[in-house]
Amino acid sequence: MRIGVNNVFNTHHITDNMGAAASDTSGGTDPGQFLHYFVPARAAYLGLRIDL
Repeated sequence: MRIGVNNVFNTHHITDNMGAAASDTSGGTDPGQFLHYFVPARAAYLGLRIDL
């Protein structure tokens, strides 16, 4: 049996900035048009493995 929790403190830091989005109509001047990647939200999981 496996039990796990990811992102225990539920942080949402930006992990990467990939530049302007493909739909950016501001020519890169609007910071709201940039693609940002965040840490995923808190998650818990449970797994069960049975060998026969």
